[in-house]
Amino acid sequence: MTAETAAIAGIDPAIAYLSHRTEGKFVQFDTAVDPEVAARKGAVGHGHDNVFIFPVEAANIAYKIVQRLGNAYHMGPVFQGLTLPCSDLSRGADVDEIVNTALFVSMLARKREK
Repeated sequence: MTAETAAIAGIDPAIAYLSHRTEGKFVQFDTAVDPEVAARKGAVGHGHDNVFIFPVEAANIAYKIVQRLGNAYHMGPVFQGLTLPCSDLSRGADVDEIVNTALFVSMLARKREK
């Protein structure tokens, strides 16, 4: 489902399930994005990930850090695994964030209905 969402957004997804540990299917962020760290930790297939799945309790914190410190464009967060996708916008969201996120979630919902 996440790979489909990334593809709709125009991203060729390399997905990392983020965690505080590097075990099994979970990876730490540095392992996900840094090939040298991934190699040192034996995390085959990681080091160039571009789509990140956060534990729910960390997702909001992470996207706001990236948004504020990295001055990054974002949509979401988008919740998946429900009958249809939905989003939870911050009370601090500006008009562009609201419109872009609503359009993106609408695109996802329409795609899933087909």
